[in-house]
Amino acid sequence: MQHPIIPSIDYGIYIGENKASIVSEDQILFQTDIPADEDKARQTLNCCTAIFSRIKHPFRILIFGPTPMKYALYMFIDSYPTPGYTVKEVFVSPDLEDDDIIAFTKRHFDLRISL
Repeated sequence: MQHPIIPSIDYGIYIGENKASIVSEDQILFQTDIPADEDKARQTLNCCTAIFSRIKHPFRILIFGPTPMKYALYMFIDSYPTPGYTVKEVFVSPDLEDDDIIAFTKRHFDLRISL
């Protein structure tokens, strides 16, 4: 019996000053506020867990934004085994609005395909 082929998905994950967003297929799939919490370790863990729990069948993951939390998210995702081969990249970007987050992700993956 053959197993069904599960398509891999490209995700853009934006970590801003006040929000985190997951983008795929030119739309925002998930968005959460990042509370101004004094306990940065707890804040980072909660944000990373909320994001990671919504990523299914990743192929390429672009993590970007102006805050250092993007590096914590990269290490969090990297610490969990993902099926197959998952490409993870981290970029610094300015603080962006929703339309710009989608455009940044689309440009990044379109550029990678054209190379």
